Amino acid sequence: MKTRLLYYFLLPIYLLVFSIANLHAQNRPAGSWSKKLERQKSFIENKGQFTIPNSFGNPSEVLFAVDDGGTKIYFTKKGITYTFLEMWKKPKDEKELERERNEVILDAEAHERHEKEERKIKTKTDQVTMLWQNANPNVKIEASGVTDDYHSYYFKQANTQYKNVCYIRGFRKITYKDIYPNIDIDYVFHEKGGLEYSLTLHPGADPSQVKMVYDSHVDLNNAGEIRISTKFGDIIDHAPLTFYQNNNASVIASSFTKTGKTVSFQLANYDNTKTVVIDPWTQTPAFATNWDCVWECEKDGAGNVYLIGGVSPMQLIKYNAAGAIQWTYNTPYDTTAWLGTFATDNAGNSYVTQGSVAQIVRVSTAGAVVWNNTSPGGIFGSTEFWNITFNCDQTKLVIGGTGGFVPPLPYIYEMNMANGNVISSLQVTPGALIPTQEVRSIAPCGNGRYYFLTHDTIGYINQNFNACSTPNAAIYKATNTYSFGYKCENFRYDNTGIMAIKANTSFVYVNRGNRLDKRNLNTSAIISSVAIPGGGFTGGFGGNAVQNSGIDIDDCGNVYVGSKNAVIKFDANLNQLASYPTTYNVYDVHVTTGGNIIACGSTGTSATGSRSGTIEHINAGACATITLTCCDVNICQVPNQCTTNAPFNLQAATAGGTWSGTGITNATTGTFNPATAGVGTHVVTYSLACGVGTTTINVTACGTVSLCINSGSLSVIGGASNLHGQVQQHPSTAQLVLVEIVFHLYVQAQPYQHGRLLEQQ
Repeated sequence: MKTRLLYYFLLPIYLLVFSIANLHAQNRPAGSWSKKLERQKSFIENKGQFTIPNSFGNPSEVLFAVDDGGTKIYFTKKGITYTFLEMWKKPKDEKELERERNEVILDAEAHERHEKEERKIKTKTDQVTMLWQNANPNVKIEASGVTDDYHSYYFKQANTQYKNVCYIRGFRKITYKDIYPNIDIDYVFHEKGGLEYSLTLHPGADPSQVKMVYDSHVDLNNAGEIRISTKFGDIIDHAPLTFYQNNNASVIASSFTKTGKTVSFQLANYDNTKTVVIDPWTQTPAFATNWDCVWECEKDGAGNVYLIGGVSPMQLIKYNAAGAIQWTYNTPYDTTAWLGTFATDNAGNSYVTQGSVAQIVRVSTAGAVVWNNTSPGGIFGSTEFWNITFNCDQTKLVIGGTGGFVPPLPYIYEMNMANGNVISSLQVTPGALIPTQEVRSIAPCGNGRYYFLTHDTIGYINQNFNACSTPNAAIYKATNTYSFGYKCENFRYDNTGIMAIKANTSFVYVNRGNRLDKRNLNTSAIISSVAIPGGGFTGGFGGNAVQNSGIDIDDCGNVYVGSKNAVIKFDANLNQLASYPTTYNVYDVHVTTGGNIIACGSTGTSATGSRSGTIEHINAGACATITLTCCDVNICQVPNQCTTNAPFNLQAATAGGTWSGTGITNATTGTFNPATAGVGTHVVTYSLACGVGTTTINVTACGTVSLCINSGSLSVIGGASNLHGQVQQHPSTAQLVLVEIVFHLYVQAQPYQHGRLLEQQ
């Protein structure tokens, strides 16, 4: 008997394999390829990762399984179990959205309630089991035709402890040997798609012994089809075709028979000294999902390609430069939390995170788990990991995200690459619930900096978090003008990072969705901008969101950005050089080896009912990938100075350089004298053999700041800005204390002025 399980339904894709589909071939240079997501075609050996839900219907041990995400097929000695899972998030109506916009979250408990509400997922499940009645209890299931790729799983055991198992092989064929006397069953994948099995009757076999008992309602219709009921529709077993082996033109009349939930076969007279094959055809019900997506892609130094995709669980998948799948790692991360991000180094080691609550796993270039850290530490409270990168020479790993309680605060974390623990962290901007502030994109530069993007801020920090005696002195920031909302993208149901910022040693570039901005490395000021053809930037909850992302730079300074329908190539002056059409929204872009780029993404948005993901390898005539030679010439930021301030020594991230510029009185120690510099904005330079760094110091003529309380009116004398207010005609001691606190805070904001509180007038 032969069964074709044709997967017409769209399911969460967890074992992803791509077949060659030369989309837009007429627009692709030679050497390019594009591959659509398809189901993995293998029978995966069970090493403990597969257990049948509600296994009372099929209590025997699972030996092999077809893992198709939303549909799984389990093979045991006693029979076969089909499981179906559909997941979706309930769409919010306008009333719910308005309530969220007006909601005030004041404490950690309220924030956690809100997060749990956002993570709620609706599910629909069903299960059908078929057992072979009176079959051989000692039947052997043999596997053959090992696939080139393999699988790794992270799963919960019966003792509730999690376990990693790697290098699990898949096979193209499994065979039940002598399941009934002289009867075998072969399962294979059909060349045109789907799964088929054939019932082989060797000479002397009795086909009436074969009985398939289902645990669901079974119908036999006038077309001779068997229909098995599920919540998703019927499994249809089409009328069998029976013939002599090696002579399928010699058809033997055959049909199903049904008694209750038991199905068997009836054959016309035939020569039972010959081998006979019974071959029906089965279809499973169809249902759609909008999580069949590729979220991000990466490459290593050898040109291998990596991606994360799917949802429950999210998978890490490796392909070689020609697009052949190497392995699939099923991560620990699924819909119980928000999915995170990943990065792959030149050696092929991948670091994958859970977004909220933060976790991280390291996977070797061979697909084996090196370590899995479920509690990486960091700042107490809502630690979240949204975007990840290496430093200029890949000796450091940093993650942008959040920390603290309410509101979540924007943090960048330096990670221990040997175990996944947080080594140190910096809060890069103040936090607010609305507008939200989270680090959503981060990238390294050869100048020893990480450039970061939050919802309304762009800036950079020293790659040495502890280079400055005052942590904030290691941070530079400016308004980015983007006003991103809480969801700065519309790719996923929940939040995620965006691949939006990239720097070389000349400029920093940002893909704003519909616009590419070229910015100054030191001030982050926009130098020039250009519209991204087909790009998307739209309003959303509490602000704006991008509809596409992805950005990279080659060694010639060419910039590659993703849009909603293409990858666009610009030169360093933002002149468009080329466009490479896509059939999906681009989420990520990377320059790889041999003049190629890779791009990935998915159709639709988080509100689309049915989606599919794609990865492409495009010969874009790219120059080599950027090779960043670390040269950390960063100077700790200096607050505004008064001409009356005493001389002080500047701090640099790397010692041994030479200082120069107006106000520098010692080129070795970096002594700066405000009186020598005088009033104005002064550029100071720090030089090492590998490069030069600069900073600006503002010097102001400062005086005494005084606060006068006169008949209930407050006024300030000598400040750089105005402060006015009212107090009671006869203020209490408590109110005067409050006034003094406010005044001293005001004085601290002035350029090193000192202040005094005058008597009441």
